[in-house]
Amino acid sequence: MNQKLKEKNSLPLLVLIAALFVFTASALISLLVFEGIPHLHDEVAYLFQAKIFQLGKLYVPSPCLPEAFDFTHIINNGRWYSQYPPGFPLLLLLGLLIKLPWLINPLLAGIATMAIYYLGRDMYDQSTGLVASLLLAASFWFWVISATMMSHTASLLFGIFLALSVFRSQRNPTLASGLATGLSWGAMFLVRPFSAVAFSLPLIILFGWTTLRRLHQRWKNALAALLTALLFIGLFLFYNQLTNGHPLRVGYEISHGKKYIRIFGRAAYLDYEYTPLFGARQIWDNLKALNRDLFGWPGSSFLALLPFLWRLRERGEKRKKDLTLLLCFLSLVAGHFFFWGTVLTLGARMFFESVFIVALLSSRGLLLVASWRPKKRPLSPFTAKSLTSLVLGVFFIYAFLVRFPRFLAPAGNYWFQERLIENFAGVNKQLNLAVEDVVAQRPALIIMKLLYHPNKYFPTGHWGSGFIYNDPLLASDIIYCRNVDEKNTELATCFPHHQVYLYYGTIQKGLLYPLLYQDGRYLIGQPLTSLEAKAKFTWLADPLDFFTLYNNEFRSYLSNLLASRPPATVDVPFLLSLGQEAQKGGRFAEAAWCYEAALQIENDPHYRYILLSRLLPCYLKTKQMREARQLLSVLQNPDNPYLYNVLPERGF
Repeated sequence: MNQKLKEKNSLPLLVLIAALFVFTASALISLLVFEGIPHLHDEVAYLFQAKIFQLGKLYVPSPCLPEAFDFTHIINNGRWYSQYPPGFPLLLLLGLLIKLPWLINPLLAGIATMAIYYLGRDMYDQSTGLVASLLLAASFWFWVISATMMSHTASLLFGIFLALSVFRSQRNPTLASGLATGLSWGAMFLVRPFSAVAFSLPLIILFGWTTLRRLHQRWKNALAALLTALLFIGLFLFYNQLTNGHPLRVGYEISHGKKYIRIFGRAAYLDYEYTPLFGARQIWDNLKALNRDLFGWPGSSFLALLPFLWRLRERGEKRKKDLTLLLCFLSLVAGHFFFWGTVLTLGARMFFESVFIVALLSSRGLLLVASWRPKKRPLSPFTAKSLTSLVLGVFFIYAFLVRFPRFLAPAGNYWFQERLIENFAGVNKQLNLAVEDVVAQRPALIIMKLLYHPNKYFPTGHWGSGFIYNDPLLASDIIYCRNVDEKNTELATCFPHHQVYLYYGTIQKGLLYPLLYQDGRYLIGQPLTSLEAKAKFTWLADPLDFFTLYNNEFRSYLSNLLASRPPATVDVPFLLSLGQEAQKGGRFAEAAWCYEAALQIENDPHYRYILLSRLLPCYLKTKQMREARQLLSVLQNPDNPYLYNVLPERGF
C-alpha cells in the first residue's frame, strides 16, 4: 500500500526536468534581459512595499518635500507605501531576505510547472498532466512574465493550487482538502483580488453546489474552506484599515480617487470614456495577444483546442471537468471586460491566470490527436505519437527562433514600453552604476531631470532608474528624487548633510551638475567633466552633445538656444512649446529645428506622432520636399505606428 501511494505521489523525471528548465530560463531572462531589477511601475511599487515590510512596517512617513519623491502607483500623502494588496510584496520580502528578489518568480514558475502535472493527473490521467506540464514549460511567454517582478505568476500558481484542492475536495471532502481550498483562494485573493474573484467564481459555484447536495458528508470540508477564506478576507480588510484608513477603501482609490473603481465612464486617469464597445475591443486585443504569444505556434496558440472542442461531445465526468475549467477561463475574461485597465503590457498579462487552463485543455486535445486512428490507413500508436511529437517539436522550434526574438525586440519598435531587451519601461541599472562610479562625496542627493516628455497618464513615473535604489527611510548613501524646479533649493535644505547634484539627461546619457549653496540658495554649477563612460551609458560634458548636429545651421541654432537658457532647462516639453510658438509666428525653419531636436530625444510614440505632425508643415513651408514626403509616407503608414528611424540622417 505504501509503495503504491509513494508511486502515485512521485514526480516523473520529465516533469522535474521541465520545472528546472522553466526556473533556469526565467532566471536567465530576469538577469540578462531585465537586469535583476523592476522595470514596470507595478514592479517598482511591489518591491518598494516589500522593502517597507522588511523594516517591519506597513508604511513609512512621507519624506521631506513629498512631491519630489512622488512615483506612479505609490501613495505619498503623509504615509508612503504601495497602492497594491500585500500578498505579492510579502513573497518578494522572502527574496529580499536573501538579497535575490528577482529569483522569486522564476522559483514560483518552476513550482507551477510541477503543480500543473498533479492537477492534470488528478483531474484526468498522468498523460494529461505530463503533456500540460511540458506545454507550460515550452511557453516563452510564461518564461518572460515569470522573469519580472509582477504578481501574475504567484496568482497563477495559487490558481492551480485552488483548482487542485477544489477537485480533490469533490472526490474526497476531507478537512485537509478544505483547508487547502481556503488557503489557495485566500493567497490568490491577497495577491490579485479582482483576478481571484473573476477566475474562481465557477469553482466556488461547483464547490458550493456539491456541498449543499451532500451537506452531511461535506460540512467539515466546506467549513474549513470557508473559515480559512474568511481569515484571508479579514486580513485584507485589516490591512486596508491600517494603511488606507477604512476596511473597504483600497489603495487604488487613495492613489486615483473613487473613479478608479468605476466600471464605465471616465475612470481614474483616463482622458476618454470607457464604454462597453471599448471594453469589447480591449478583450479582443488581449485574446489576440494570448493567441499569438502563449505558445508562439505558427497560426495560433489555440490549435490544440480544436480537437479538445471535439472532445466536449463526450459525456461523463471528464466533460464536467472540462467545462468547469473552460468556465473559469471565460469568467476571468468576462470579469476583465468590466475593468478599464485591461490594456496590453507584456502581452495579455491580465489573462495570465488562465495559462494553465489553456495548457491543460490543449493537452487533452493533443492526446486525442495522438490517439487518432484513421480507418483507411491505420497508424500504430507509436507512429501517431511520433508524428504528433514531431509537429509539436517544429512548432516549438519556430516559437523559440522566430516568435520569441520578436517578442523581446519587435522589429522597428524602439518604444521602451514594448522593447524588452534594452531599457524596458524606461528603466535600467546602468544610470545608477554610472552615478555610483563618479559621485565620490557621500551621502549624496541626486535630483533627476529627464529630458523626455512626461507620460500623460503617469507623469511622475519617468525616474524609475533612480527610484528603485531608494531605501524607504532614505537611509542609503545615494538618494534619488525627481526634479521640482523652483523647489529644488527647498529640497536640498531637507538634506543638509548631503552633497546635492542635478542629473540632466536621458536614461542612456547625461550630465551631472553639482548644486552649490550661495546667498541662501542652491545654484547649478559647471557639469562634471572627464567622466569615464560606462557600458551602455555615456557621460556628456556639454548639453549640445545630446543632439545629432546634422548641419551648421542646426548646430548654430541649438548652441545659441542652450547658451541663452539657464542650465538644464531645455527638454522635450520646452522644445515642443518653443516650436509651436515659432510656427505660429511664421518662423518655420526655427520651428523645424525645435521639433527635430525633440524627436532626437523623445521615445514615446504618442509624442513622436505629435512632433512629426507639426514638423511636416514646417518642411513644406521651408521647401524641404524630400523630407516632407518621407514624413508623410511614415505618418500615413498604419504598419509603422511607432515612428522611429524616420530620418536617421537627422537623428530621428
